[in-house]
Amino acid sequence: MAEKFGRWRDPGTGIAPFLPITPSIVDTSPVELAARYTLVTILLVPRLATLVLGILGVVIVGDLVGLLISIVPPLAGVWRRWTYFIFFRSILFALGFWQIEEREATLRKGRPLDRGGHADGKVAPGDLVVSNHCSYVDVLWLAHRYAPTFVAPCSSDAVDTPPNFLPIHPLRYILVLLSSSAHPTLSSKGGSSLRSLLTTAKSSGHPICFFPEETTGNGRGLLRFGDGLSGVDVSDSKARVHVIGFRFDTDRPSATFPHGSFPSHLLSLLLSPSQTLVVFHLPPAELANLSVGTTDETTASLVAQALGRVVRLRQTGLGWRDKEEFVQFWRKKGEGRKERSDDGPKVVKGPLAGKRSARG
Repeated sequence: MAEKFGRWRDPGTGIAPFLPITPSIVDTSPVELAARYTLVTILLVPRLATLVLGILGVVIVGDLVGLLISIVPPLAGVWRRWTYFIFFRSILFALGFWQIEEREATLRKGRPLDRGGHADGKVAPGDLVVSNHCSYVDVLWLAHRYAPTFVAPCSSDAVDTPPNFLPIHPLRYILVLLSSSAHPTLSSKGGSSLRSLLTTAKSSGHPICFFPEETTGNGRGLLRFGDGLSGVDVSDSKARVHVIGFRFDTDRPSATFPHGSFPSHLLSLLLSPSQTLVVFHLPPAELANLSVGTTDETTASLVAQALGRVVRLRQTGLGWRDKEEFVQFWRKKGEGRKERSDDGPKVVKGPLAGKRSARG
C-alpha cells in the first residue's frame, strides 16, 4: 500500500496496528459463491433475532430482574453469572462464533502447568482480568465468561498517574467504545485508581476487567500500555491478575474493529458464515513467577511480556493518543476504506486456494 499512513507504522516492528484488516481474496467458483451467499441470507433473519433477544435478555432478565433479587447477594451473584453466560453467549452465537476455543497458557516451556492450588486459575470476585483489545467482541466474551465489572478512564485529558477509573456495565462500555474515536472514556468526574477499585471489588462479588491498551487495535500487535496498571503489584498474593489473550482469524471478514463504521462491521459479521476465536488464559501464578528476580520491571511491562508471549504478538510503541491522531487523519482524507494493509488482499489461485496468505 502507499505509505500514506506510514507515520502510524511502528518503526521497531513494522506493524501498522490501526489499519483495518482486509481478508484474503480466494478464487471461488460462482456456484460455491452463490451457495454461500444464499446460506448467509437465509441465516440473517434468525441471527438478527438472536442478537436482539440476547441484548434484551441481558438488560431485562440479567439486570432488571437481578436488581429485584439483589437483596439476597449470593443469589444475585449466581443469577448475574448464569444470565450473562446464556445471553452474552447468544449474542456471540448470532455474530457467527459457533465455537470458541479456550486454552490454558503457560510461560514455562516443556513443563506442566503448576497452578499452586487447583483454584488458582479460576477467576474469582476481586480478581483483575487484563487482556489485549481488538474489538467489541472482546467485551462480549469477557462478559459471557466472567460476568465482570469493566472500568473506563474518567477523562481522556486526565494527567493523573495512575489515572482514575469508574466501574461500567459491559453493554455501556461497548457504547462508550463505539462513540469514541480512539479512547473510550467517561465524562464523569471523580473515580478511583484501579488499585482502589480492586480493594472494594471482592465485596461486590465480581471480578474487574481492564484493557491496558485503553483502545482497540487490529490484532497485528500490542499497543503501548497506558498508566492504568500503576500501583498494581503482581507479586502481591492478594492481587490476583489473570492475563487473557484473544486471537482472531483474519482470513475472513475480520472481527477485529480498530475503528470505522460499526453498522457496516456488524453487518459483515452477521453475513459471515462463521468466525474463529481462540482465547488464552494465563493464571495469576504464571505472571507472579515472571516477576520473580526482577527489580525494575513495572506491572505494565510484565503484563505486556506475558501477553505478547501468550498470543505471540510484539508490542509496538504506538498508543491510544497516536490512534486519535490516526483516526483524525483517516477521516480527513476520506479514503481510508480504500486502503489495504500489507497483508492483503492477495488473490490465491490453484492448489493454494483457500489457504492463508502470507502475513507481515
